[in-house]
Amino acid sequence: MRDLPNDELAKKLKKSKNTLFTENNGLIYRKSKIYVLQNSKLDILGPTNSLSTKELTAKPCWLIAVCGLLRAGNIHRVDNEKTEISSNSIKLFICAPKEKRKSSQIKRLVEIKAHSDEIICPVFAYKIYNQRIANIPCPKSHVNDKNLIVNNLFKNNIDFRKPVTVDSISRKIK
Repeated sequence: MRDLPNDELAKKLKKSKNTLFTENNGLIYRKSKIYVLQNSKLDILGPTNSLSTKELTAKPCWLIAVCGLLRAGNIHRVDNEKTEISSNSIKLFICAPKEKRKSSQIKRLVEIKAHSDEIICPVFAYKIYNQRIANIPCPKSHVNDKNLIVNNLFKNNIDFRKPVTVDSISRKIK
């Protein structure tokens, strides 16, 4: 977009009804991308304590995916028993990710730091999710290695003893 004087840009914005920009006291501001995301994810970005089970599953899933730069397949492989929680971070242990080194599977550790705002803090969302839902054990053998038992982090919304599928995680983080 080319640089325009504020008057000309304000006129164009009023005509186009562009939602990415806003005018306040004669100044034009570009709304941040997280605000645009919040419009579509507003349900899960509310206060974490008051979310329904479905929303509470989606919120930490989405925040962990964004903050940890994780794919749905890696989130599905997080072992909740080996996850370490501290006051300002969580360390997620990913069992048997798709990546390999020297043709052998690796174990991956992802550390996610806390955010000062509790509404978008992945650590706070994880702690609430862990208290309400993830504390119920969900041991399953790994798909690729039957000897490896994984206690999946994210559970089915109806039966907490069943893990959520990769496809469901993928839908939650879109």
